[in-house]
Amino acid sequence: MTADATREGAALVRWALAAALLAGAGCSIFEKPTEGETFSGGTDGTDDEDIVVDETDADADADADADADADVDSGGDDGGDGEDTAVDSGEPEPSVDCTAGAYPATPGVDECVADTISCGEELLATNDGGSSLMNDDDYLAWYCAPFPAGSYDGPERTYALRVPAGLRATITLDGPCDELDLFALRWEFWESDGDCPETGNPVWECEADDSRAGGDVLVVADSTRDTNYLVIVDSPNGSATNFGLRVDCE
Repeated sequence: MTADATREGAALVRWALAAALLAGAGCSIFEKPTEGETFSGGTDGTDDEDIVVDETDADADADADADADADVDSGGDDGGDGEDTAVDSGEPEPSVDCTAGAYPATPGVDECVADTISCGEELLATNDGGSSLMNDDDYLAWYCAPFPAGSYDGPERTYALRVPAGLRATITLDGPCDELDLFALRWEFWESDGDCPETGNPVWECEADDSRAGGDVLVVADSTRDTNYLVIVDSPNGSATNFGLRVDCE
């Protein structure tokens, strides 16, 4: 047999084997498997397990991504199922009722102190009916700082505050109804003897805030013992009006 015949015979054998393989596979190796159809990963002749083509997970993931993108709450105007998003349209409404007579003009516990107040306490009140002992001469004599301008010749409300040893107390006044100022006077003798401070009495500390519509002052107790203060809400122009007062200690 010649060399050409040999090569031709070998080519015919290879063609026959390829045709048989293609016929047995049904040419499916060239087709994209459909959902649920299996195909063998054994094109390399191995016994790999059949792989099931399942588009369910991929479809679910795609749907979930689409839902997540669409699930943006626009505030409820689009009629969606999501909860409305609160939109802050401005400053919060004041907590103090400015209506005359909203808070009773009760008498104090004595000639100067209206009541006591403690750390963590908040109250709503009025200086109407309060004592009229404190004025600008007193605040000047006690070196209250800063010293606000005004006569302070109207009624004031004074509260006794005990700050526990080592704590800082922030006293906050909410006065949206009329001009009010805040004073915190260190005074031990009301707690011990019931004495109210007078113009000539030396005072260790007096903090003030003259914001007129509120404000706050900070006082710091002694590190070894509780410290007593008188907290005074007074109007520079003598007005009788409502207010809120809060004490936060830390």
